[in-house]
Formats: sequence, C-alpha cells, structure tokens
Amino acid sequence: VLYMLGKHQDALIINHARKLFKDENIKGIKIEPDLRGVIYDLIAENGGAREYRIFLSKLKKETLEEERDRLLRAMSLVRDRRLLKKTLDLAFSKDAHGQDALKAINFVFANRFGRDVAFRQLKSRWGEIVARFGSGGHLFPRFIKPLDNFTTFKKAAEVKDFFAKI
Repeated sequence: VLYMLGKHQDALIINHARKLFKDENIKGIKIEPDLRGVIYDLIAENGGAREYRIFLSKLKKETLEEERDRLLRAMSLVRDRRLLKKTLDLAFSKDAHGQDALKAINFVFANRFGRDVAFRQLKSRWGEIVARFGSGGHLFPRFIKPLDNFTTFKKAAEVKDFFAKI
C-alpha cells in the first residue's frame, strides 16, 4: 500500500521515504528491513544521480544477498537512461554476482524508462549471455521473458528481427 501510494505521487509518503532515507544515510538510523525495499524503490523513482551514488556505494559494500537485491532493484528504477545503462554494465561486470545480470535485465525491462536500454544491452551482450547461461540452461529463458514488456507492433518487429538474425 505504501509503495502504491508513493508510486502514484502521494507527497506525504514520498516525503516520509526521503526523511527515512536521509536519516539512514546521515544519522545512521537504520530503516526497518520490511520497509527498506519500499523506501529504496520510492527514493530511486523520485531521485537522481545523488541517490543513485548512495545506492551504488551501499551495493559495493553489501554482502547480504537480500539487501543486494533491494539495492539492485532500486538502481533499476531510476528514470535516467544513462544510470540504467550503468546499472546493467555493473550487473554484467566481473565484480557482480552471477545472477545479477539476469536480475538487472528483468528489473530494467520492468521500468518503462529502461526498456529500450535493457533491449540494447540484451542485444549487445547476447553472445555473453549464451556463453554464460547456455541456451539450454534454466535461467536462459528468463533473459527472453521480459521482452513481453514491449507493447507496440514496432517493438515486436524489432524483437522478431533480432532473433531471426542470431
């Protein structure tokens, strides 16, 4: 409920999320784990490069997989396409966990501001995806599934054309 209110621009919810995020990052007051994902997502959707840098810093230090997922998801919700590409590049880097590439592609595809960014990344890294995850592996189809986020005939034709050429 809190996330949906914030997603629909409820100022009270967004301002409270900003306060909790600021308190955590300046005063060291931890956000309750059950609320952390909601807060991070609202901050990312309503923030910019400064908030992204905070998420990135936290991700680089984090060892708990559940928290890494929260941070990666938040970094995939920003509206800045340049930052979304950075998230995908990070997820495919040697410093990322193996499953981060799959998660990031799915998270960015789910972001209406990131679908084209994610599709470009998918196309440019297709050989790497096939090599790492194998065309017969159980994770492999999960790289293709988010393409159903596209909603136009033009995008359907681009997807069809891409797979026809590989």
